[in-house]
Amino acid sequence: VAVRQGQRVRVGGGLGAAAAVAAAWGLCGTAAENLVLGQIGPVILLLIALAGLTEPAGPIAIATAMKFFPGIALLREALARRWTSLAAGVAITAILIVVPLRSIAALPGPAFPASAGYWMGTPALLNVSLPAVAWRAVDRPRGEALPLNWISGDNPKSLQPETRGRIASVATSLAALAIGAAIIALRRRATSSRTIEIGAWMALAILSSPISWYHYAIVLFPA
Repeated sequence: VAVRQGQRVRVGGGLGAAAAVAAAWGLCGTAAENLVLGQIGPVILLLIALAGLTEPAGPIAIATAMKFFPGIALLREALARRWTSLAAGVAITAILIVVPLRSIAALPGPAFPASAGYWMGTPALLNVSLPAVAWRAVDRPRGEALPLNWISGDNPKSLQPETRGRIASVATSLAALAIGAAIIALRRRATSSRTIEIGAWMALAILSSPISWYHYAIVLFPA
């Protein structure tokens, strides 16, 4: 639905509408941020696109080794009872994570983030996931000033630990993941498009991940 001269106008569901949505995504931040900041999102985008055209476990496993959230798409193999493909995907992911991590651990300097608790989420305004919304709901502004975690929570060293915020984040993440996976499992037979199905898993990953910066949305482009 678009707004034209103060009136709501339905643009339809055809190719033109899809192109408009893609253009809005591409021009409103996610693609530009990936390129300006040197993010690895475009590489993951390529792997997601390949997963829609080929045997998906391999490309998804490689993408998961780069960023954890694409790994949710491996549940597709479990739902289809393709156990060999699932095992191969898990094995590839494990190798691509463990081997580099062991190499880094042997070098001087830290091998892990400044705060492991950071993986439980952050209420930073650039975090667009449902867990972030839940954290912000329990850590609302008091007065006119925004909470410090909302402003600088994108930096692990600046994020102030807050038990109730982390509980809200993790609980929301698990609930969203469970509900979303159940919906996809029930609806997966309604589409014959592998790309659309993988796109649904990617959308669920972005919504349910404790940390989901807005430039992560680039992985939705193929769907």
